[in-house]
Amino acid sequence: MRFLYVFFFLCSAYVHAQKPKEVLNWINTAKSENKDFYYEIPFEYRNNEIVIQVRIGGQTYDYIFDTGGYNNITDAIQAKNNFPILTKQTVGSSNKIKKEINIVKVDSLHIGKLIFHDIVALQMNFDESPTIKCTIDGGLIGASIIKNYIWQIDYPNKKIIVTDQISRIVNLKQAVKVPVTFNSRLMPYIEIKINDKKEKMMFDLGSATLFSMTEKIAKKHGIENAITLTGGGTEGGNGVIKEPIYIINSGKVEIKNLLYLNKPIYYTSTNNEPLIGNPIIKDYIVTMNFKDDQIYFLPINESAVNDGWSTFGFTIEYNDGKSKVATLLKDSEAAKAGLQVNDEIVAVDGQKADCLDYCQCKKIYSMLLETKNEITLDVNKNGQTQKITLKKQKIF
Repeated sequence: MRFLYVFFFLCSAYVHAQKPKEVLNWINTAKSENKDFYYEIPFEYRNNEIVIQVRIGGQTYDYIFDTGGYNNITDAIQAKNNFPILTKQTVGSSNKIKKEINIVKVDSLHIGKLIFHDIVALQMNFDESPTIKCTIDGGLIGASIIKNYIWQIDYPNKKIIVTDQISRIVNLKQAVKVPVTFNSRLMPYIEIKINDKKEKMMFDLGSATLFSMTEKIAKKHGIENAITLTGGGTEGGNGVIKEPIYIINSGKVEIKNLLYLNKPIYYTSTNNEPLIGNPIIKDYIVTMNFKDDQIYFLPINESAVNDGWSTFGFTIEYNDGKSKVATLLKDSEAAKAGLQVNDEIVAVDGQKADCLDYCQCKKIYSMLLETKNEITLDVNKNGQTQKITLKKQKIF
């Protein structure tokens, strides 16, 4: 299991002509000329990311909608449009990998009918971030654009409503309203309780895990019984770090009077922010009124019980022409059955494990492992094919 969250922070260690505060002010400024508007924008939930279409330079690109990120463009978009370069800066991603990049001024950016002019963006290269490359051909729509307007994420109907008038959102009377605070980079934070202990967590829709923490914060909640996930790592906009991932039982998580029970909380040694990620949109219609420091959660299914975590305990990736076990949960039924990281998967439920490339396999295998409750693998063990049948296991 790989988890992805992609937000960026400016590092003051490297500056050319501009001071970090001046550059940050550029990036934080994103205003539209649209007034008194209400638009509905379709989105896809692809590779556990919210993907919308954005038009730049007369061409449409797929972008991740990310409350925890900066607006950016790719090297390819910059090569086509040759936007003015304002300065260079060193930036770090969520897993602490740093790179030097250009800060550019984009003359216009369209999200449906919502138009922005002279947007300052980070010029990024996602070549070393395979999940991002499989998901989009553009970049991120980030905090400065999201901060100024009301955005409602309606997962059942796969649409985002954006407006500048909160009165145009009609379904908020039954929703739970939660206050939001922001850091200097306009990233949003909400206060929650984990087993009655207060924590402040970034509300990061660029994160594909429901809950993740820094190692320091995880220790406050007890890591004695943490489960190890081997073979994985953290992926940010600047690349991948292979490292053990640890998982603890959340116990009781309260977001005001909203409740999750016994969910996995992920942490690694490189995590630098506690996060609530975009899987929350599967449980609640989320309305972000960040200009008034508010966020609303409307339950999608009143009878849903957000209790527990079930998994097969492994994931599959396609590399070097073969499908292989990518990650494995220690002491899971998959591990006890003899499955190991890098085992070659010959077939899944009798179908040959064959894909065109990494991206196609990622989509196929993620869907299989999410939707099935029982699975049979043909595994190549030292030249011999071994059948392993597994049922989805409730871990917590």
